[in-house]
Amino acid sequence: MRGKFGFGTTIMIGTMLCGALGGNAQEPSSGATQAQKDAGAVVQTMGKNMKGLTQYTYQQKVQMAYEGEVKSTILNQISFPADSGGKPKVTQLMEDASSGKGRRLGHRIKDKKEAEVKDDVTALTKLAPGYLFPDKDQLEKLAKTAVVSYQGDNIILTVADFVQKGDKMTITADAKTKNRISMQASTMSGEDPVTIDATYAELKNGLNYLSHYVVSCPNENIELTIDTLNYEPAQ
Repeated sequence: MRGKFGFGTTIMIGTMLCGALGGNAQEPSSGATQAQKDAGAVVQTMGKNMKGLTQYTYQQKVQMAYEGEVKSTILNQISFPADSGGKPKVTQLMEDASSGKGRRLGHRIKDKKEAEVKDDVTALTKLAPGYLFPDKDQLEKLAKTAVVSYQGDNIILTVADFVQKGDKMTITADAKTKNRISMQASTMSGEDPVTIDATYAELKNGLNYLSHYVVSCPNENIELTIDTLNYEPAQ
């Protein structure tokens, strides 16, 4: 991981957004149960929404907290050039260090070496995308293996061993639109438990997007909080 904390996180969030492009799940067979059809519909909608987001530019606010205190806040602009093949362009608009601009992370976190914190953050940024931005194979796996349940007007997809053995992910989607409402995952980074809690929203045209999520590693006292905002159609 190069440079300051925010650089690695920016790259993770931006480049992994397009993991599912073209990765819609196959249509369930005519003999599929209603639960299988609903799982397939949710997964197909996930792929379509992620692809649709490449037609927008938006901003991304990234915060890193250590021991409950925000140590870094970064604002990025995300866009998708027409010739990029779905790969985003990430432009940093602002960076604010809580203890003074230009001071290195090691000076702001006195009781833990800078390299150790960066290693922990890097591990989290490599782990989270598999749950937040599943690729084609993961979408297929989700459609085929998720346990489907219902709660009011919502469809609940629960899957285990999704990214790595022993993990668990739960997706809550609207039964009518099949758009995601939230996602929770419990997993491990090395020997440390990690939780991911995501919330989704819709643009005016119904496009579903990841609006807010938190990646938390309590054992290491690290929490990453990411918000996306100010979506505009690409010019």
